[in-house]
Amino acid sequence: PSQVKQRVEIKDEDFVKYVAGETVQLAESLPNGWYQVLVQGNGLGFAKVTGNILKNYYPDAKCSLNFRTPFELLVAVVLSAQCTDNRVNLTTPKIFSKYSTPEDFANIDIKTLESLFHPCGFYKTKAKNIKATSKILVEKYNSIVPDNMQDLMSLPGVGRKSANVIMLEAF
Repeated sequence: PSQVKQRVEIKDEDFVKYVAGETVQLAESLPNGWYQVLVQGNGLGFAKVTGNILKNYYPDAKCSLNFRTPFELLVAVVLSAQCTDNRVNLTTPKIFSKYSTPEDFANIDIKTLESLFHPCGFYKTKAKNIKATSKILVEKYNSIVPDNMQDLMSLPGVGRKSANVIMLEAF
């Protein structure tokens, strides 16, 4: 893998504790006790370094979407695009009480799915993507949500931001 350099600002002099297989060095001391550090490596550990920093500063942070399984989280995250988490949380209990597995969503009529997703906006696209994703999960992943970024981002309706949320909250 090629070398990647990223700069990140943290408010902790002991920045070395955030290292996750990357080289971290002090790049610049900033005002108010902040430091700019340079993270250098293959880029794979940068997300871990950033995640460790965020966990340190926000230890009680919690996803505002309600879910019981990784699949429910995947559906909720896709529904949350261009929609408030509150609206998603008002909509999903009715959906998940009747449909909660990839098999359920793969086999549901698209018009029914569109009707269920309507309150969250962009319901036709979301229904199409979640149905397609569910079919892929059933056929390729034995109905299990993948636990890696590459496979998650290969699913319809799941981009990098959504995959990051799923990785952080479900695994």
